[in-house]
Amino acid sequence: MNKKTGEIDNYPVDYSRVPKEKFMKVFDATQDDEGNIWVVGNTDVYEFKGLKKQLIKLVDPFQKEEQDSNYIVSRIIKDKDGTLWILTNKGGLHTFDPLKKKISPRLNNSLNKYKLPTYILKMECSPKGQIWLGSKTDIVYFDKENLHTVYIDNEVYHEKIKDGFSTMSLDTSGNAWVSVYSGGLLHLEYDQRSFKSEVLDKSKGLPNDRVYQLCVDHLGYLWISTIKGVYSYNPQTNYFRHFDKNDGMDPNSVSIRFFQDRQNKLLLAVPGKYSKVNFDALTRNYSHLWYILRNSMLRIKKE
Repeated sequence: MNKKTGEIDNYPVDYSRVPKEKFMKVFDATQDDEGNIWVVGNTDVYEFKGLKKQLIKLVDPFQKEEQDSNYIVSRIIKDKDGTLWILTNKGGLHTFDPLKKKISPRLNNSLNKYKLPTYILKMECSPKGQIWLGSKTDIVYFDKENLHTVYIDNEVYHEKIKDGFSTMSLDTSGNAWVSVYSGGLLHLEYDQRSFKSEVLDKSKGLPNDRVYQLCVDHLGYLWISTIKGVYSYNPQTNYFRHFDKNDGMDPNSVSIRFFQDRQNKLLLAVPGKYSKVNFDALTRNYSHLWYILRNSMLRIKKE
């Protein structure tokens, strides 16, 4: 983004090594510990050249006869230790070596020595080092240090996850918040010994059981998009705050996406535009009377 004009910068793509008929669509991007930017799209991995402002396609990043080499590379993720992880749309999990510019064989293959789910759709890594993985109807904790996968086994979890889930985000403690199709949110904690599962749904104050997108900010607040708009939730006080067009929100809350950068800026984006969260204003303690006066003033201004 151009900080002076506020406009989004567009960069040309070098298609010199890409067939002309192949359209390149960006699915994900990350920056490694050396400052290099890696972009994934379609079945390819690209290196972003900042000086030339170009994306350069890597030549044969997969090993020969790798089963995932013809599948779409959907995500590239960096964990706390700087390891880069690759996900494909066929559920494959790989690591990526930025020096050799090569992708490892599928880790959850037929041998599967780490006991990983055979089909992985989601991966989230916390700043503290926790790694959570999600398949179609299961969520697991991956112990990277001991190269071991821990599966959840309790009644609350199995009842809520049986129909699958849509989104997952990690809080400041590295625990997982999950939007489940059976309704509401599932909170998963793991303390290296056992799991604790809690449900947040309408019976506990959640405004709508269908959550489309989910994000946890650096203060520990949950940001939730529903058909009724966007809400922030403070787990410590069990307080929900609703954001709508009177607060500058776009009415298209279903298509909203949350983005948080390393400086803890949180952006709420819809097609064609975005909003930035003012955390100073968000954390102020205003009285109920102030809200009434503020909303009245907004209505007067509009009239």
